[in-house]
Amino acid sequence: MLILFLLLLECSVKLFSCEDSYVCRQCGNIVLTIPSIFNKPSIIAKEILNEKVLGPNQTTKNILVQKFINPENIPLYLISTKTANVFEFGKKIVKDSFYKDFTHVPVFCKKCRKHLGWLYEPRQSACLKSDPEEMCHELYDKNAFYGILRSEICSRNYADSLIIYRQHL
Repeated sequence: MLILFLLLLECSVKLFSCEDSYVCRQCGNIVLTIPSIFNKPSIIAKEILNEKVLGPNQTTKNILVQKFINPENIPLYLISTKTANVFEFGKKIVKDSFYKDFTHVPVFCKKCRKHLGWLYEPRQSACLKSDPEEMCHELYDKNAFYGILRSEICSRNYADSLIIYRQHL
C-alpha cells in the first residue's frame, strides 16, 4: 500500500500521469512522458520504424523509432524527446553523432545510473569548422533534444503489468 501511495505521489508531484510515461527498464524511474516525444528524423538512420502508443486521454501517437549502427557495429534504436528525467555526464563530442551537425553527450537514469541515451545539441559555427575528432566545448542548447535508447525504457503500464501482488490468505 505504501509503494502505491509513493507512486501516486511521484506522479502528482511531477505534474503528469504515470499512464503517459516511460520508465527505466532497470529501476522503474520515470524517464519521459509521451507528450514530450517528438519526431526528429536523421539522415544517418539506417532504418525508420513507427511505433503507435496510447497517449493522454486514450489518444494514439505515432513515435518515430530510428535504427542506427554505432562504431562497434551494434544496432541501436532511438526515440527523440524534448525533455527527459536524466543527467548528463561527460564531454560533448562531435565525432560519430547520429544527428548531423549535433554534438552528443551520454545521459543516465537519475536513480540507478543506467546509460539511457544521449543529449544532442546543435554545434556552433566555430565548432562546424573544427576537426571532427576534437571535443567541442562551446555549445548552445537551442533546439537541443534527447535520443533515448528504446531498449532501455518501457511504458509505465507495461512495467506495472509485471508487478505480482501478494494475495492475502
